[in-house]
Amino acid sequence: MLTLVLICFFFPFAEISCNNVSYLSLSGKDLLRGKEMTKADVMEFAKRAGLEKEMGEYSDPQQQTKNIPPNPWAIIAFAMTAIGIIIGVVLRRFGTVIHLVTSAAAVISLIGLQLSMNSEYSYTNSLFKVELNIKYLPGYWLSLLLSGLVAGICLVVFLIERKKPIQPESSNPSAIQPEPPSD
Repeated sequence: MLTLVLICFFFPFAEISCNNVSYLSLSGKDLLRGKEMTKADVMEFAKRAGLEKEMGEYSDPQQQTKNIPPNPWAIIAFAMTAIGIIIGVVLRRFGTVIHLVTSAAAVISLIGLQLSMNSEYSYTNSLFKVELNIKYLPGYWLSLLLSGLVAGICLVVFLIERKKPIQPESSNPSAIQPEPPSD
């Protein structure tokens, strides 16, 4: 199931819109590597959103690209999921605990990703009549849900395994024979 979480990073994670006009769609891969937008892309959006004049006045003529840097929360979530898969397969004995820890860390990181993106991409500026919003798409929600599901299942399995009675080394009852009485 953790493999599905990694696959979700190739789907759209978030869509940023300005004045209810879609500005940018970011996949999990874009959040991991960063994304570069050309000035032509920005101006095309400004034209669709009716902000051509505002963008022309406040944009730097020397700046030809706008970079969206990699998001550290997305990197942590992806890394924790990959580590959970790799180490869980190699160390099967501790697989449940490793999957529990890495999945829980991925959930926390995905929530951190959402909080950081909300603070960065959601605001209203009444002076310029600009409203920037972010909407989370299926890739994000599926990765959060699947990571949480793995963490929950692993927690239940871990708790059940802890309550099992310790089995004797030999499960064959005939192997343990009482000593014959001495005469």
